[in-house]
Amino acid sequence: MKKSFIILFATIFLSGCGVVNQIAGLQAFSAGLQAFSQSEYSFNSISNIQLANLNLGSGQALSLSNIAAVASLLSGAQQSIPLGMTINLDVTNPNPIAAVLNSVDFDVIINDMQLTSGVINTPMRIEAGQTAVMPITFGVDVRNLMNAYSQQQVSSAVSSFLGITNNPANVTVRLRPSLMVGNTAIPSPVAIPVSFNFGGRN
Repeated sequence: MKKSFIILFATIFLSGCGVVNQIAGLQAFSAGLQAFSQSEYSFNSISNIQLANLNLGSGQALSLSNIAAVASLLSGAQQSIPLGMTINLDVTNPNPIAAVLNSVDFDVIINDMQLTSGVINTPMRIEAGQTAVMPITFGVDVRNLMNAYSQQQVSSAVSSFLGITNNPANVTVRLRPSLMVGNTAIPSPVAIPVSFNFGGRN
């Protein structure tokens, strides 16, 4: 009887520890996610722009030969027009605790056109009062975008983005961070938008 009582007590105690650990994990998740959602997001730079076989760097001040090549690609004759780049965002944590996340889902919209969606699976931690760069690297086939929207709409957006036309492109990156509680990833219920203008002729 005494042995059974000890086993029962141990089971209840261990179960209670598990509940306490879960509560502590949820509290840490809530604090970390709140710190991350309260962080300040701003545009830093765009790098490594690749359009088909063209290396356009940061997309600023394209040469005449590159402008001609881009115009030819956007004419729509090619079966595939791969476009890739990295959008770098500054994330500043003004909170007194570290902002942490496990992963981030993102959408990229250019001139109200859904360019792509993806996920960053690299954990990120920003200490209190510090700023870190969040790189968002992705690729998309411009030909598929032309099929989904229109050649004119896509060509206009890409031309604005690359500074071929006068007006800059309006870019919005929507972020939905996730944190781990135990083995479960819990996403933020609200997307965090980061908007900026890019391109256009100076």
